[in-house]
Amino acid sequence: MFSESDIKTLASHLAEDVITEVRETYLEFATSDRRNELRVVTGGHGYIEKELRYYKDNEWYFSAVLNKNWVLWYWRWPAIRDNAIDKKDILSRFNHSEETKAKDIKMRVATLSDARRIAKCLL
Repeated sequence: MFSESDIKTLASHLAEDVITEVRETYLEFATSDRRNELRVVTGGHGYIEKELRYYKDNEWYFSAVLNKNWVLWYWRWPAIRDNAIDKKDILSRFNHSEETKAKDIKMRVATLSDARRIAKCLL
């Protein structure tokens, strides 16, 4: 569940000038059911201001970064390292995903259907 501060931040993210389906996609990431042990918070760092971060304990496992035309989704290295997800499975399931230099997997998400497919990986 979001804190009061996170709710305000999320509302400001959703008020941004973005494509309607991208806004809905970001909201899907914010509100979809997920593993009980995952905690989602709003965040940002550096030039990234509109972000959802998913934590298991104190490990930052996933991110959703809001952009005008898409949400940039990250399966972060700690989730891969801890076997919370299978890297090969993700790369084969989401053929437009790619591995980063930091060993994360990233993917541009512009549709609700892709957001829901990703959310199923988090259940």
